[in-house]
Amino acid sequence: MSIQNFFKSLTSTPTRRRPAPCRLGLESLEDRCTPSAMLAIGDMTILEGNAGTHNALVPVTVSEPHGNAVTVNYSTADGTASAGSDYRAVSGKLTFALGEMSKSILVPVIGDRVPEADKSFFVELSNAKGAKIAKGEGIVTIVDDEPRISINDVSLLEGNSGTTLFTFTVSLSVPYDLPVNVHYTPTNSSAIAGSDYPAASGTLIFAPGQTSQTITVGVTGDRLPGPDKTFVVNLSTPNSYAAISKGAGVGTIIDDEPRISIADAYNYGESSFTFIVSLSAAYDQAVTVDFATADSTATAGVDYVTTFGTLTFAPGEMSQTITVEVIDPTATPDKWFTIHLSGASTNALIVNEAAYGYWYYDPGYYDYGYSYYDYYSYGY
Repeated sequence: MSIQNFFKSLTSTPTRRRPAPCRLGLESLEDRCTPSAMLAIGDMTILEGNAGTHNALVPVTVSEPHGNAVTVNYSTADGTASAGSDYRAVSGKLTFALGEMSKSILVPVIGDRVPEADKSFFVELSNAKGAKIAKGEGIVTIVDDEPRISINDVSLLEGNSGTTLFTFTVSLSVPYDLPVNVHYTPTNSSAIAGSDYPAASGTLIFAPGQTSQTITVGVTGDRLPGPDKTFVVNLSTPNSYAAISKGAGVGTIIDDEPRISIADAYNYGESSFTFIVSLSAAYDQAVTVDFATADSTATAGVDYVTTFGTLTFAPGEMSQTITVEVIDPTATPDKWFTIHLSGASTNALIVNEAAYGYWYYDPGYYDYGYSYYDYYSYGY
């Protein structure tokens, strides 16, 4: 630098920079304050309907009064229900005015006449202003309202003659605004059409609003003992707007002829055995059954008297006894004989064919030929 320029720089006035302007930053109060109000969306259930659309009203609530406007965005999302076929997708923003505590989101649900499972979709909240989101997902359940068809089971005694009426109830789960046709067909299981019941098919017609009808099947009574039997009434429907939920009603024909049984008997030194023979139920006819003893480890003519014969149960009688005389009352280990039933009358069935006659053997507690006593209890 020259001397001339140096002195010029000393005498010149310096240029001052203008400071940047001071600007006041503004921030909304609702962004500065921590919201105390909480937003929650509710769940709801709605019937599907048969045609057109109707609105599901999904509630959104604010937990407490708020001093400023509250806004929140919402949108739908598929679950098992699909937008476009089951409901119409919606999205938008809710604005709660000062002090307003609840609003609803309207979602159109599409009705049809197709029987199907219940379905659901979601309504979700996001981007809340002026409040926090406590519960941000609501579930909307679409309940299918087409009728389901069902039939009950029936169990009855067969009867001894004539016809016993088995009445099955066919039900619709809900009343419907169209007629519902139900075809029914009895089919064999262990019971046989023509001998146990008639093979008669038919159709029920449910008028609009009707929910219950009956099917009657006449079961043929007899006096032939045998196992219980079953048949099945099967349902079907030609209507596309109805569905079968339980399509088979089981009819159980309970055989009511008496069962004959005999119980074991014990001898504690007595002069005879007494066997009890029983019927399972009182009967309106006489019932007969033969009986006879048979050797096992005990021998007829040595230990007991051979016994045989026929028991006759009078109408209404349910119990009889067989007495077998004892020759040798001496008890030894494993000493017994049997008694067998056979030849029951055609109106009864033997279910327990044999019983045992035991000599009770316990040398520490029994005095053979006399009454039972505990030797040690008397201090001997």
